[in-house]
Amino acid sequence: MTKIIAFDLDGTLIDSAPDITFALNKVLVNNKLKSVSNKEVKNLIGNGAKALIIDSFNKQNTKIRDINKLTEMFLFEYKKCFKNQTRLYKNVDRTLELLRNNNYNLILVSNKPEYYVKKLLDHLNINHYFLSVSGGDTFPFRKPNPEHLFSTINKTRKFNNIQGIFVGDSKFDFMCAQNANWPCILFSQGYSDIDIEQLDCYEIFDDYKDLPFMINQIFAYYKFHS
Repeated sequence: MTKIIAFDLDGTLIDSAPDITFALNKVLVNNKLKSVSNKEVKNLIGNGAKALIIDSFNKQNTKIRDINKLTEMFLFEYKKCFKNQTRLYKNVDRTLELLRNNNYNLILVSNKPEYYVKKLLDHLNINHYFLSVSGGDTFPFRKPNPEHLFSTINKTRKFNNIQGIFVGDSKFDFMCAQNANWPCILFSQGYSDIDIEQLDCYEIFDDYKDLPFMINQIFAYYKFHS
């Protein structure tokens, strides 16, 4: 049996909201709108840049004339600042190392553009933990479509007889796991526009030091019932 742990990125492994908020506020101020807070941005990060912009304009009763142009402006600003304040959550590095050393195969499945995914993994020095990585533009589909998950696995061309767990922070991760018939574990400190307690995930954790035990429990259940 091949044991795979799939991770989301933003709000799961990394706190990227400060840099995303900074870039978004550049766009808003340039369009004579008010800045928004980190908290407001966190609720919408999983929906992508366009959703962030649309929500911000709508809340300030301002009509959007060209969403594609605004999105380009956002990405231009984000490219300049995306590594400035983004950090790993506490105990992430240690936990990834522990899971890898216990023969779990780690992959990363994010809706963030692949360019930023790879650059941030390198910048935060955790890229070596993952056997396969994908972003929201790697394939013609993205989470919650389970093909995003399965195609990321297939990139390695080495897995068979798979059993896996998805670790994320939002409904998109939960829905992707559900669509793939995988159990899902959600991180409580991440980004979600709903109360993740409402989702029927396997477990919710507050600190990465608790994650390996939860993962071991799930695979022990797999083994017992196989």
